[in-house]
Amino acid sequence: MNEAMVAKFREGGSGRGTAHSHSLFLAAFFVLFLLTPEARAAETPPSIAGERVEILAGSAFSATQPMLFGVRMTMREGWHTYWRKPGDSGIAPRFDWSASGNVADVKLLWPAPERFDVEGDMTVGYEREVIWPVLVRAADPKKPVTLDMKMSYGVCSDICVPGEAHRVYKLLPASAATPAAFAASGNLIRAYLSRVPAEPEKSGDVAVTLTGMILHATLKGVRETPALIVEGPRGIWFGKPRATRNGETLDYAVPVEIEGDAALKGGEVTLTFSGSSTAIEATRKVE
Repeated sequence: MNEAMVAKFREGGSGRGTAHSHSLFLAAFFVLFLLTPEARAAETPPSIAGERVEILAGSAFSATQPMLFGVRMTMREGWHTYWRKPGDSGIAPRFDWSASGNVADVKLLWPAPERFDVEGDMTVGYEREVIWPVLVRAADPKKPVTLDMKMSYGVCSDICVPGEAHRVYKLLPASAATPAAFAASGNLIRAYLSRVPAEPEKSGDVAVTLTGMILHATLKGVRETPALIVEGPRGIWFGKPRATRNGETLDYAVPVEIEGDAALKGGEVTLTFSGSSTAIEATRKVE
């Protein structure tokens, strides 16, 4: 599924954490969702974080276009879960769709996260609530699509709790006749879809250079000062960015520590800029 298709859904078309000193494992109930507008989720009993996981259907069945779903997680106040890269500590969510039926392709997308910096630790994730948008294509347009998701995750506050969830959702071809029934959930999912980072409109708006042991990342054309998350080669640690502004250009100075034989100059880094109105992700060669 290409970026153009993701953009169509965005427009409404069819087409922090501390050391883990305590543990509590959650048992998962096996649940079957009949994907009709009236379908309701039987959920895994929440842990002390009060987290709940459910699958939402954001569009009716389609034989020709990707269908929009969302994996929603809610938590109590003061709790958060993690991004695909959890940072210095934490548990990144893992999704297994292998038991799904009549599915040709499943693409889960990651909304722009928050950055949580405390002394000696940096983590990345989502507070209170997140919806991961999921785009699904049917293999056979005449048969129901069954999403069978096994998920492992971590939720953290003063302590961190690992958890598991198993959700099954079946979407019937007959639902194509009632697209309005999915409008409310579709709007919820699209709000998070709009937060999935993408390349800037102008590739030159993002650049990165290395001066000594400081990585400089520049971002042009944004009014706010979004958080910066840097992903790079193995063996390289990126410290807390310090942002300064010169007109329309932001310069982020990021301390770097390099272990062993790891090299950064000439390699690639992925920069994610996340703010209230900014969701940008760009992979650039380090000059």
